[in-house]
Amino acid sequence: MQYFVKHQRAAKPSPDRSDAPYITSDDFKRDHPAVTTEFVVALPGIFQREPVLRRGYQPWGTAPGGWRFQLHRGLKEYRDVDDLPGYVERVAELTTAANTITLPASPSISMPVPTPRPRFSVASAVAQYPQGLPTVTGAIIAPTVETVSEPKLYVNAALRTELAAKQGKTKLNVDKLLQLLRELDDNYADGHAYSCHTLLRAIIDHVPPVLGYKSFEVAVNNYGWTRTDKKYMTRLLDFKTQADDVLHRQIRESADVITMHDLPQAAALNALLRVCIDQL
Repeated sequence: MQYFVKHQRAAKPSPDRSDAPYITSDDFKRDHPAVTTEFVVALPGIFQREPVLRRGYQPWGTAPGGWRFQLHRGLKEYRDVDDLPGYVERVAELTTAANTITLPASPSISMPVPTPRPRFSVASAVAQYPQGLPTVTGAIIAPTVETVSEPKLYVNAALRTELAAKQGKTKLNVDKLLQLLRELDDNYADGHAYSCHTLLRAIIDHVPPVLGYKSFEVAVNNYGWTRTDKKYMTRLLDFKTQADDVLHRQIRESADVITMHDLPQAAALNALLRVCIDQL
């Protein structure tokens, strides 16, 4: 983790690129000459199971087991973590914060004030046992286990991995599509409705050449979809009007009404990606 954090802090933004910098398996082997090839190949198995690492990992290169890791902004949350207990604690903190919902108080609802309970005091509790606290011989206290939930994803992770494996093997370059999908997942996990609408619209407009057409509308109406996929594509086509609302509606006095719940079902985008990958 600290290896990735160190390189992220050292990376300098480039005016020619909008995506985050990368560390590849070749970079890792060069910086750690003592590690074996088997260890480097096994690292993606760790990446796939850790929330902060899974977000940046993708297969890379032509050598078996090659990978690259995007030095994304999520790494900054781990800059002061230098051991395994600290890492586990930080993951638990971030997961709890991401899944905690604070409900606003309603001034129009009057609630009865409960009678305050006496404050617990360790000193007073101990004072009840002048001869010492009671014990239970042989008692076993089970350790507390904190469950760390998986981050929310909009794009099917297996499809992203399969698409990344197409890099360098097709006539069409899939780098931008992969980056759009990563940013969509990041913003979906963070609950950024406007960004999700914008990125999904960009993906829809980006992929028609894979299907042999110049626009998504023409592709929806002419490609040989299955009956179910045609229904999914029609939903995505209808969604473009909603995305235009996000992109082009100007400021007004009343509040906007677009939320995360207005995104189309993820199954529709995944169906589109499935067909595109099969065509590459």
